[in-house]
Amino acid sequence: MKKKDKKTENNQKLCDLRQLARKAKEDGDIEAATKYYEQVAQEDPTDWESRFYSAYFAAHQIKLLEIADGCSQIMGMLQMQNW
Repeated sequence: MKKKDKKTENNQKLCDLRQLARKAKEDGDIEAATKYYEQVAQEDPTDWESRFYSAYFAAHQIKLLEIADGCSQIMGMLQMQNW
């Protein structure tokens, strides 16, 4: 494969990954958006959008996990109090 063909192939791959990431973001699919934005960032470390949303969604997932953990702890305490 020629060097130019490889570059065109990489550009198409990046374009496809960006489209998948944006669609997942629009659909509210945080896990898929994170995955695709991380892949874009690996292919193009200078891409500001992928770097921003990779960090944004990773932070969002951490918060959701902390909330879920907190809810589980509260439910456990309520069950111990026979609520």
